[in-house]
Amino acid sequence: MVYLGITLYKKLVYGTVPEGFTALIFAIVLFSGVQLLSLGIIGQYVVRIFFQVKQRPLFIVKSKIINGKLIDG
Repeated sequence: MVYLGITLYKKLVYGTVPEGFTALIFAIVLFSGVQLLSLGIIGQYVVRIFFQVKQRPLFIVKSKIINGKLIDG
């Protein structure tokens, strides 16, 4: 993103950037961002599957009350 900003600045202010270079950098940054977003979504999906397959409880009961009596467990 920083390099894209520098390239845009050079193109608009100095005009010293080769033709098509700014568009190429923009396309690379755009598609790289889409890839990273997709990998993040896939990663979240895999993590949820992993925790579901382990079948562990979501919480552990430290103690319980039965008929008014506290039972440590």
